[in-house]
Amino acid sequence: MSNQKQLKLWVTEVIAGSEKGFSDATQKALDEASKSVDNIRSINISNMNANVENGKIVSYGVNAKISFTVGEKDTERSAEHKREVAHAQKIKQFTGSPRFMNL
Repeated sequence: MSNQKQLKLWVTEVIAGSEKGFSDATQKALDEASKSVDNIRSINISNMNANVENGKIVSYGVNAKISFTVGEKDTERSAEHKREVAHAQKIKQFTGSPRFMNL
């Protein structure tokens, strides 16, 4: 067996919005994830949408899948994150998911 530490790749989904544009909404999603997640490796925008009023786009939204690595020392924190994600999914199941929200 190798003495190399095993890293696990995790993915969390963040929904974010902006009045400026898709790029700003994406950055807000990344900023929000960075508050509770370390070692972010990539971001994948799985959905983009915009709200329109009177023929004008008034807000932009993204569903961002953010991947990050977790090592041995992060096990306790990753377990806490897993519980938070499970809780958020339960809430989503009961309340439905908004298209996006402004952060």
